[in-house]
Amino acid sequence: MTTTLEGTSLDVQTLSTQEHLTFLRCRRASSFMQWPSWGELKVDWRAESIGWIDGGEVVGAGLVLYRRPPGFERYFAYLPEGPVLDWYASEAASWLDPMVEHLRSKNPFAVRMGPPVVVRRWTAEAIRKAIAVGDAKRVCDVPASAEDPQALDLAASLRAAGWRPDQSGGFGRIQPRYRVQVPLAGRTLDEVFAGCGKTWWQRNIRKADRAGVEVSPGSHEDLGVFHRLCVETAGRKQFAQRSLEYFQRMAAVMTAEDPSRGPYLNKVLYMADPRALVPPGSRITVL
Repeated sequence: MTTTLEGTSLDVQTLSTQEHLTFLRCRRASSFMQWPSWGELKVDWRAESIGWIDGGEVVGAGLVLYRRPPGFERYFAYLPEGPVLDWYASEAASWLDPMVEHLRSKNPFAVRMGPPVVVRRWTAEAIRKAIAVGDAKRVCDVPASAEDPQALDLAASLRAAGWRPDQSGGFGRIQPRYRVQVPLAGRTLDEVFAGCGKTWWQRNIRKADRAGVEVSPGSHEDLGVFHRLCVETAGRKQFAQRSLEYFQRMAAVMTAEDPSRGPYLNKVLYMADPRALVPPGSRITVL
């Protein structure tokens, strides 16, 4: 299906891995869940790279994961944290029409996507006050500290086009609906501490500094320690945990796709004893 928008003719087609990577590498930022390596990692899903084509040029892309539930003849189609489009463009919601038409050929019974658009934000102070008062049971019960008018317009356009928002609660059915972000760039340690809700965060950080805790780049060989710490935490916090082989495969496919992603772990040591391993970079993401 081809859609014409304000003089632009858009067609959605299957992309090769290289075409998909070329597009993403020209973008400022996109979720790692929209890179081809994520589809390679998800061995229980069938992956397809798709692209929005305008006059022979790729102007949007998405990683689609397909899975057929037991007993079903049709597939569930999922674009985690995607597709990668200009979501603030005029009539952006209409860009999805040719995508849906393309996906129909794969015989899906449902399509789920996760546009990486922030509609509302809450400051730490707003959440602390709501907890202290005790009249808010969920994040959505707290008045937002800021709203994005363009994102609100996009959400309204998606609903008008027939897309239904996830109503499953705070964590969503597949990806978290709410996220906590701690901005560090351009801030002093005292400014970061000022946003901490509990003074014991400050005490523990200063205590670690005095005790000589060190952070250094990790390697593939550290994944065993990383997994052991994950299993220990999962048992204590009562959540499901991935296998060691899953993380080994993740490291292999992601660094093969882009060697600049390494080192992919930061190792936190206290008296030469590993205490934590976390992904480096401008954002820390829990996998």
